[in-house]
Amino acid sequence: EWGRVIAPYVSMGLNLVTTLLMVVLIAAAVDRFLARPAQETADAAATPVASRT
Repeated sequence: EWGRVIAPYVSMGLNLVTTLLMVVLIAAAVDRFLARPAQETADAAATPVASRT
């Protein structure tokens, strides 16, 4: 009886958790993709000119 009452909430919670995980993974991938060029330029600017040649 309890399982029949809880089942919809459990499935709803799992659906929410999986959706949140997908959103977090997509956001992390987008953030990494967007931050890569800026990070490269920052590293290039941080290195001295002598070591860059």
